[in-house]
Amino acid sequence: MSKERLEEIKSRVWKDKGTYAMGDYSQREGYIYTLSDYDYDWLVKQAERAQELENHLKLYDFWYRTAYEQNKRYREALKNIYELAEYDEYNNTLEQIVSEIEKALEGTK
Repeated sequence: MSKERLEEIKSRVWKDKGTYAMGDYSQREGYIYTLSDYDYDWLVKQAERAQELENHLKLYDFWYRTAYEQNKRYREALKNIYELAEYDEYNNTLEQIVSEIEKALEGTK
């Protein structure tokens, strides 16, 4: 959103005191703003664009947190595999390694 464009629109808006309905049969004193359809359309497009960006940000945040949790599980599995390989007998190690990998991958289903 262009700050300059927003300032231009603010300078062109007509602001009048008025009373308007609240929807529940009550009224409210305030201001009534009048602006051109061109400016109105631009403001609506900017609001829609902001909503799209907010949705993208939420999606990115979700994927980031998901990837972080997956990486955390993988690091834990690798740590356990390393310890198994270092301290355990060879015969049991392969089976335990597979078990650790399966545990790490369970959260990705």
